[in-house]
Amino acid sequence: DELRVACDEYVAGIIRDVKGGAMASGGAFDVTAAFRTVGDLPAAKYLARTLVDGSPHVAELVDEIVADAVGYVATGVETGMIRPSDHERERAAILTIWGLGALVLHEHLERLIGVDITADFSRDPKAVSAYMAPILELYSNGFLTEKTVQLMREAFVAPTEIEQEKEPA
Repeated sequence: DELRVACDEYVAGIIRDVKGGAMASGGAFDVTAAFRTVGDLPAAKYLARTLVDGSPHVAELVDEIVADAVGYVATGVETGMIRPSDHERERAAILTIWGLGALVLHEHLERLIGVDITADFSRDPKAVSAYMAPILELYSNGFLTEKTVQLMREAFVAPTEIEQEKEPA
């Protein structure tokens, strides 16, 4: 158990250092160097297996990774790399869970789009293009039209206190 906890902390530290450093750079980071820093790919495969093994440490590990994400997303907002949100913690948690889900399902991603996201891309970052291009499209342009977003917001999102104050009584 102690070895598992130490391994979990090591992997969480890698993620925290790489993503935190990228957000702190304000966009002036070297993406290729970041890939080289993450060059400990056994850590990615370890994390993929750990997330599904039912270990009692998994919840703590995920909580730590999400807490770290909240911090580096806030740093990304401060440095202008990420747009602010009314739901900072929730957004960081959802993005983290989506990313961890992709990691757990990396074999299916490879089968469907031809990219194993646990592979070492430090020598050829463009080899991950089939994965990164759609992610960048989703993150930068969004997926839904403004009309669809408005309809879904009206149906599913509770108005914030500020919006409630603006509405006539």
